[in-house]
Amino acid sequence: MSSPERQGPPLGSELLADIRSAKGVAGISAGATSGLSLLVAHVAYGSYVFSGQLAPYATQGVGLVLFGTAAACLVIALAGGFRGGVAGLPPALLLVMALIGSTMETEGEALFVTTTAALMLGATATGALCILIGRLRLANLVRFIPYPVASGFVAGIGGAVCLAAMSMMEAELSRQNLPALFEPRVLARWVPGAAFGIGLYLATRRWRNALLLPIVVVLAATAYHLALAGFGIDPAQARASGLLFVSTMDGAIWPALTPTDFAAVNWAALAGQIPNILTLMLVALVCITMNTAGLELAANEELDWEREFQATGLGSIVAGLGGGMVGSMIVPASLRSKLLGATTRLTGIVAALVIGGAVVFGDGMLELVPVSLIGGFLFFAGIGMLDEGLVRNRKRLPWTDYGT
Repeated sequence: MSSPERQGPPLGSELLADIRSAKGVAGISAGATSGLSLLVAHVAYGSYVFSGQLAPYATQGVGLVLFGTAAACLVIALAGGFRGGVAGLPPALLLVMALIGSTMETEGEALFVTTTAALMLGATATGALCILIGRLRLANLVRFIPYPVASGFVAGIGGAVCLAAMSMMEAELSRQNLPALFEPRVLARWVPGAAFGIGLYLATRRWRNALLLPIVVVLAATAYHLALAGFGIDPAQARASGLLFVSTMDGAIWPALTPTDFAAVNWAALAGQIPNILTLMLVALVCITMNTAGLELAANEELDWEREFQATGLGSIVAGLGGGMVGSMIVPASLRSKLLGATTRLTGIVAALVIGGAVVFGDGMLELVPVSLIGGFLFFAGIGMLDEGLVRNRKRLPWTDYGT
């Protein structure tokens, strides 16, 4: 492995030099495609977390997730040591985030505000912990999580995300509910999404082109709208039937809250979520550790773990203070930057700007998104984690290391 870069030119000079070099075009191209991919993924993530009793606030929730992703991606791109790094919300956190919202003991506006406050607290506390780990040079204490333990953790979360995706498409997988899965109305909701998720997973394993994911998503959404038109279903009817995303805001989707809204926080309900917030922090720490280790291994480059933890911590704090969530390096997108010669901070900056643009102008765009596509993307994320935990990591270790 190559050694980490511990010193370099001033940030402004570095960016100016990259813009003038061949890295500039590569960084802008890679950043734009990564930003589009993150945008699609995080719309799905936000829709899942803010579903159920939080569904009336789905657009606000998506706005918070997108803001957090843009903020974390920008900060980590500027402060991290890996040139070309792209950051986002680790999908393994979705289940804990959704658990906080679904078990919050309050209702109405207080439910949304208190849930957001709990997630903000989790993000900022995780960020502070990461900064502390980096400052005290404690990264070596967390970087050696046993691979079998981490693999099982990732695979378990992946299976749960797949089940959650099916549930989001109104397909509850249980013995009692099995006959209902094949009713025409239910089939129309989960089959397109599951087929999309599986097809997207197979396509990304077969072709590594950075444009594949955004192109497939656009084509799938277009085909879905053409199918609706073929059945004589207009967009308004589709939204009323739950086939298309229903916006709960007008105009910009962030900020979803103002400082005065926090007067509605139910402090007793928030205190009751402390165990789940601590769980969120633990899962986030595992994800950050695994992503950093995975990127170091895949890029064959020794990273400065203290610096990466501090950058991740700062990004999560900025995201959390704005209502967003924990951010962490995304291995496939960051590795793609190196493979494409986009080893520049411009890559993460451009990706953040693409997502930030959707935060400001994305309300009308969200109403075009099929619910099946959202569920399908969650299914795709779950399959990816199952593959990472059960197949890819298994190949990196001898079978004797897995035990029973």
